[in-house]
Amino acid sequence: ITGLMKSLATEYAKDGITFNALMPGFTETGRMEAVLQSAAKAGGITYEQAMERGMKDVPMGRIGQPEEFAALAAFLASARASYITGTSIPVDGGDIKGI
Repeated sequence: ITGLMKSLATEYAKDGITFNALMPGFTETGRMEAVLQSAAKAGGITYEQAMERGMKDVPMGRIGQPEEFAALAAFLASARASYITGTSIPVDGGDIKGI
């Protein structure tokens, strides 16, 4: 995806079109809840324990909120981000250690 964003950014920058990838981390969504419910059941643990396991490697120590992800998307779609293109931005509480 990062390579695709770089290629598209290079191709369309002259037209003022930006391309960026947002990389969500451990975010509180219906899908994440279903994954954690399944993991809890499979592991014979509670949902809360599955949630703790999911958050243990996140430096911020918490699950992200959809609004935090949306805030970055809205910013990148705004005129204030018109010089940002061809990048991949993690929204993960510091979970990704390297890209």
